[in-house]
Amino acid sequence: MVTASGEEVLADYVVLATGSSYPFPAKTDKVNTDEAHDQVRAAHLALSRADRVLLLGAGPVGIELAGEIDHVWPEKSVTLLDVAGEILGGPFKPELKPELRRQLAEIVVEMVLGSPLKDLPPTAPEELGAFTVTTEEGLDVTADIWFRCFRVAPNSDYLGAALLPARQADGFVQVEPTLQVVGQTTVFALGDRSTADIKMAAGRRPPAARPRRWRPTSPRLATGSEPTAYQSMGTGIGIPIGSQGGAGQFPGQDEIVGADVISDVKGRDMMVDRFQELLGLAVAAID
Repeated sequence: MVTASGEEVLADYVVLATGSSYPFPAKTDKVNTDEAHDQVRAAHLALSRADRVLLLGAGPVGIELAGEIDHVWPEKSVTLLDVAGEILGGPFKPELKPELRRQLAEIVVEMVLGSPLKDLPPTAPEELGAFTVTTEEGLDVTADIWFRCFRVAPNSDYLGAALLPARQADGFVQVEPTLQVVGQTTVFALGDRSTADIKMAAGRRPPAARPRRWRPTSPRLATGSEPTAYQSMGTGIGIPIGSQGGAGQFPGQDEIVGADVISDVKGRDMMVDRFQELLGLAVAAID
């Protein structure tokens, strides 16, 4: 394996686990903590001064952001726009989308679905400045700020020639049931950048809902054993709408879960406490 600097790294097994990127504010593209904090502060200030907000993309990110904005500024007008005819694309339980739509309507989020924009807004995302955009059906939408809430991109553009045949046009890396990259025996791809699972975040699950998952294959290969196939835990997602709302579904459960559960596992603090404990870090104050 050769890095961009030309350094050669020797390894018996390689695991590709570089995740994915997503437009801000879902993920920052800054690598410096102070710069990331400045980016968040600037977006927060611009958003606080806007009366009308347009969110492009009615998937999990758009829905969550709509709920967060309403929670802090219930007086703001929020429009959720998507080219799809329904919110939350993906193979979810049929009861989930209507429940999320009900809660969005309850907090008066306008949903414009099934018609793309003729052109993107003239301002940059997170930039304060009034504008009007028009859908293909001729509907005008006026806002003071907008956020891009679509287009997850797997971080796989660094792959060399030997691995490029396994890289799909959308950037995801094709893997075998053992999570070995297609065409490889000692290279594995995990997480957001592999084709093993639907790319949706799952909430915390009760112990009974946790099926057996993949066991590391490389030690088995090293000892001459057959690799073990990955077993997906199934489709799971938790989408908060503000600190007290939201809905989701957990693997192994027949019914969708409601606002009380989603608030407890995610909505109240967006799992900041969980990651603070995991990383052993104090939470930085964002003024």
